[in-house]
Amino acid sequence: SARPGHAPLTPSLCSICCEPGSSRPASRVDGAISARRMGTMKEWVSDQLMSLLGYSENFLTDYVTNLASSEKSAAALLAKLHAADVPNTPATRKFAEDLFARAPRKSGGAAAQQKARAAADKKEKLDLLKQNAEYGLLDDDDDEAAETEAAVQRALKERQRAQRKRSRAAGDEAAAAAERVCTILDRYQEQPGVLDPALELLVVPLLSVVRTLAHAGGAAVSASLRPPCRVMYTLCKVRGYKTVVKFVPHEARDLEPLVGLLGTLAPEDGDTWQISYSLMVWLSMVVMVPFDLSIIDSSAASAASASSSSS
Repeated sequence: SARPGHAPLTPSLCSICCEPGSSRPASRVDGAISARRMGTMKEWVSDQLMSLLGYSENFLTDYVTNLASSEKSAAALLAKLHAADVPNTPATRKFAEDLFARAPRKSGGAAAQQKARAAADKKEKLDLLKQNAEYGLLDDDDDEAAETEAAVQRALKERQRAQRKRSRAAGDEAAAAAERVCTILDRYQEQPGVLDPALELLVVPLLSVVRTLAHAGGAAVSASLRPPCRVMYTLCKVRGYKTVVKFVPHEARDLEPLVGLLGTLAPEDGDTWQISYSLMVWLSMVVMVPFDLSIIDSSAASAASASSSSS
């Protein structure tokens, strides 16, 4: 029964204090009373936050409650609340003073401070996530542009690699075909006259390819000239150049490109001698045609056109 002038203890606290044979220490009783008070204060803090901010969350209530227990003055508590974006109003100042007065002072303040720091870290992370979300679209656009440019560069490199591969394959195929033709022609060395009906069909297409390459020019022409000139040399070897030369073209316009192409071949290059041989066989027929050198000199023609245009 309650003594006069004292409030009765709650049933739960009575069961702790008055249980027969109980050996619970007094600290357990103090802890239960402290937990009861803390729960009541959290409800009060939640109501005050709802009034000040318009919302209240469990983690925010815990943060403010633990902050009040760890701070040394109401002014320090008010400063922390302002730092947490709580509006600076008279109501906020009164709330800070009342909260500091109500908050219990624990000997284990380190744990409360740790929880407060954890709550502050959580709030800071939430703010950072919000900022990242605002700038995320710009970052995504930049990343997408960089990825697109990298994809284009990779596609161009892949296309160039495929073209080089096809060129090498085409060159290898032409060289292999030329070797097969030369192997067949070598079988006619004992009776070369058998080739006479087919000589024109063989020589004209070969020199047509050489003419196209000679007029085109370029540093990589010699590699393309090897297969047709290899066959041309074998024809001359088997049948004799005096017979083969009867079927080569003898146009004056071929003189300058053939001479220019012959000048690009390095004498020390042992792989180009069949090209040089074929070109000289052709030139031996072209130089026998009578013509005025001025009609085949491209530099003279260019100078004449330049002087006529200036006049």
